[in-house]
Amino acid sequence: MTTYVTQNEMRSLWKISLGKMIESCRVNKNLPEGLVELIKHNLFAKYALYNVHIDKIEIGVNESKQRAASYPEITVYQFPLDELEDKLTASFQTTRGDLEFYARVFKGKEFNDNIFVL
Repeated sequence: MTTYVTQNEMRSLWKISLGKMIESCRVNKNLPEGLVELIKHNLFAKYALYNVHIDKIEIGVNESKQRAASYPEITVYQFPLDELEDKLTASFQTTRGDLEFYARVFKGKEFNDNIFVL
C-alpha cells in the first residue's frame, strides 16, 4: 500500500494525533505504543514509560557515544505528562525520513508500506 502526505498535512496530523495520544495516556494510565515510538525516536530514548502515581513520563537515554561491552549506562529523565506535547513538538523534524516515520506512527502503517512525503 502506498500513502502520500505533504509536510503541511504531517504537521496538522502531528498536532491532532499527539494530543489524542496524550489524552489516551491520561485515561488509560499507560503510554500508547505510537507515543512510545515517538518518544524513542524524537528524544533518543531507549525506553519510555508513564508513572501514573506521580503523573510523570520517564525516559531512559543512553548518552554514551561508544558501544559498551556490558550494559550501557542509561540516564533517566522524568517530566510531567503535561510537558510531553511541548517537548515532542520542539523535537519535530522535517527530514523526509522523519516525516515518513511520523506518518507511519500516526496513520498506523506498517514499516514495509510505502509512504512518500510530497
